[in-house]
Amino acid sequence: MGFDLYGLNPKGDIPKPVITDWEDEKQADDFFKYQDETPGSYFRANVWWWRPLWQYVTVACYDILTEKDMERGDYNDGHRISKTKANRIASRLKKLDKNGSIMKYESEYKAYLKSLPREDCNICEGTGVREDEIGRKAREKDEEYKCNGCLGEGKRDNFGTHYPFESEEVIRFAEFCEQSGGFEIC
Repeated sequence: MGFDLYGLNPKGDIPKPVITDWEDEKQADDFFKYQDETPGSYFRANVWWWRPLWQYVTVACYDILTEKDMERGDYNDGHRISKTKANRIASRLKKLDKNGSIMKYESEYKAYLKSLPREDCNICEGTGVREDEIGRKAREKDEEYKCNGCLGEGKRDNFGTHYPFESEEVIRFAEFCEQSGGFEIC
């Protein structure tokens, strides 16, 4: 699952192609060329990257976004952010980048992730051995079968560590916002 953001009125000289048939290679190629060559037309982040990025944006831009914007940004259901808000977000994020706040946040965020305690493996319930059907069948073939979720340790990294944060993603998002003419979160 990912978050696809589409610029509502992106800057650029290439007109957005109309796609009537995605099976038509030329139409599809034209569309992807448009996205590649038109700043602000498209931004994508998978769920793991999007959630921490959006969380940062909502905190940094609490006075720009409404409660509804902040909440709906966590869903990919077509919520729209206006051109004015997108420009203000871009301006705020660029200011925060320039003064080092984003890098400071990244450093603190990564330290926080490292501090999270390891968790019992949810596949083997912390035993290191799977007791489900998969584990039973594997043990029939290999007596020393260990849980493949934790490699037999019984512990896994904290689930929160799946949500990374990088300042480069924030800057990439700021550039998208600046060029998008407003955007829709799908």
